[in-house]
Amino acid sequence: MSLSKSNQQDQYSVYIGPSTGWLSAKICSDFRIHHKITESSSATAVEVVWSPGFRKRAFEQESIHEGVPYKSLHLSSFRGFQEPLTGEQNRQLEDIRAIIDKFGFHNTTVHPDTISPFLYKVFENSGIPISIENMDREKVFGQRADDLLIVMKNHHLGGVIDLQHAYELSCDTGESYTEIVKDLTNALERGRGISHVHVSGETSVAGQQIEGHAQLMVSSNAEVILGGIETVFEITGKRHPIILEGDPLPEEPLRSSQSEFLSERIDRLAKIAIENISEEISFVRRYCRFL
Repeated sequence: MSLSKSNQQDQYSVYIGPSTGWLSAKICSDFRIHHKITESSSATAVEVVWSPGFRKRAFEQESIHEGVPYKSLHLSSFRGFQEPLTGEQNRQLEDIRAIIDKFGFHNTTVHPDTISPFLYKVFENSGIPISIENMDREKVFGQRADDLLIVMKNHHLGGVIDLQHAYELSCDTGESYTEIVKDLTNALERGRGISHVHVSGETSVAGQQIEGHAQLMVSSNAEVILGGIETVFEITGKRHPIILEGDPLPEEPLRSSQSEFLSERIDRLAKIAIENISEEISFVRRYCRFL
């Protein structure tokens, strides 16, 4: 890989840190363990992933990632939400608003293929800061800038650009990756602007994707994705927070079959995650000239 090191900015010029999705899936759902991992890896950004039980557990906490400069909440699907909303659905939206206020989340992320258009206005009226994300190759709607513009022209939303999803679109269509990133960036800037950037890469064998959310430091397309970060920053003139979506525990199954005590397993995996997230943060800062 012909990457050249960056030395133009101090190490904290861009907030950067992990998504907690992999931590919940492969270690545990304990917010305290997640905070220990992000804090120990010197993360300055985090995206908490809404998961089963998150709503109840969140209200039991005194703090969630306190002291992290940028915090986003990645919401789940809203496919079952139709007009008129049920009492429980209204309560869920109220709880999202309360969680944002209590813990100081700066943004929430939704997938535009999992939400009815009327809900955007409900979110806006509730004061919930919503950002839509460009989608991966498995989704029918939301991959292209034109899809996002359909939503953006009617609602004042933020945007999250996922650079690996853009790479998949480029591979599938043969279109220029840089041009796709430019089009997505311009589309997502139409409302409140881009909130943050999702960064990961892929591993592949003979051109076939093996892992679609790999850490950049082990990815076959790291240089392309790093170029995507630079393209976004050049177009917007801003240095957006970066959320690392690569799996920091690629060798670990979702469920361990090892006969070790749960506390020992959590401690072991947390140490691996800290090391890999720290290395990924250093890798991105080292090779992206805007960081």
